Amino acid sequence: MIKYFDGQITDILPRNLTQEPAAQAYSAAVREGTRLLYKYTQLCYVYCSIETAPEPIIDLLAKELRTQYYSDAMELEVKRGLVRNTLIWYMTSGTPAAVEELVAIVFGEGEVVEWFEYGGEPYWFKIKTNALMTEDMLSFFSEMIRRVKNTRSHIQAIEIHRTIEQTLYAGGLRGSALQTGRHY
Repeated sequence: MIKYFDGQITDILPRNLTQEPAAQAYSAAVREGTRLLYKYTQLCYVYCSIETAPEPIIDLLAKELRTQYYSDAMELEVKRGLVRNTLIWYMTSGTPAAVEELVAIVFGEGEVVEWFEYGGEPYWFKIKTNALMTEDMLSFFSEMIRRVKNTRSHIQAIEIHRTIEQTLYAGGLRGSALQTGRHY
């Protein structure tokens, strides 16, 4: 079996035509042109190499794809996640899933709580996350949410949840100490 990379036109022509020097030259030229085209197409696999591309390439790809929510000041891994999901966000824009995915990429963790899940007014929602929030990040994130959310929906709050793990010690007095009124 002939591989695509090694194939020539003379492989499919009848024998009496492949003996001509012009046919052999034309076949070799087409094979070399095909090899060159194949080589150049290997460089076009940008979208599937987002995980390994350098930061300047990610920045250029974000501009070319018009990646929503993108900022040059973000960390490289956040940039990769935004560029990777650009086309999906264009298809799902305006849905709670798109907002939740944005929260997960920007903050690393979080969820969207719809109005009917917490007893709020219709078309309102909350975002719950455990991310560290600065004032700049809050204004930037609010702008990103405004772009991805449904037009009729409104954000009511961004709730920041913290889990603190620590050891608690408790002590108590025996019954006789309580009766005598002594303090320890």
